[in-house]
Amino acid sequence: MKRKFFLSTTLFALLSIGLAGGALLADEDPNVVAEEMDVEHIVFRVRITNLTKGQPFSRIALATHRGGIRYFELGAPAPRPLVALAEHGNPAPLARFFAGQDGVRDVAVTERPLGPGESVVMHLRGGGPHTRLSVGGMLVDTNDAFFALNGSRVPLRRNQRVRVSPAYDAGSELNDEQCSSIPGPFCEGNGGLDGEGFVHVHNGIHGIGDLEPARRDFRNPVARIQIERVAVPVEN
Repeated sequence: MKRKFFLSTTLFALLSIGLAGGALLADEDPNVVAEEMDVEHIVFRVRITNLTKGQPFSRIALATHRGGIRYFELGAPAPRPLVALAEHGNPAPLARFFAGQDGVRDVAVTERPLGPGESVVMHLRGGGPHTRLSVGGMLVDTNDAFFALNGSRVPLRRNQRVRVSPAYDAGSELNDEQCSSIPGPFCEGNGGLDGEGFVHVHNGIHGIGDLEPARRDFRNPVARIQIERVAVPVEN
């Protein structure tokens, strides 16, 4: 039987985010059901920092869960929730994917995109067997680039762990760098031609279309994820 779980932050209805002439595509609320907790729990503070010079991140999906849950595999085709995130900046399908998995403890989605040099802090419940964290967000001014943690271990004691992520390519869309294929805010596109067919490390922006490498290119890593166990007892 699948267990219900607590959402650490309300998943707002994922409406289009109007931004300076463009918008990230949107989707409905994943409708994750909260659980009444009456046992001790652990809280993890997750700080995500955008390390790029000129690439905004989309809204970001996060989940704490047991081992064995992964939302993509390098060298394999991108699943649909990842395609929605990496091509359109839409975190709702990935949040729903986590919500439907046995062994997931908590799911959260950030409230807004994350600009270069900015950080966002989220709190998720974990503890016990829920020793893994997954994170995903799009590099918006690209065809299908994203950053990720894919079942990374959380701190098991009251300390912190820092992870960095390169830019990955979902391989679901051709990297034509054309605004007609890229969502907002800089562009107003809505998807392009099929890509390489497998998830791999992204090879950057090359100036073959509408994107200027001096502004939009990136070097790995692109994201820093700090995970800190902040503990404690539950309030009844």
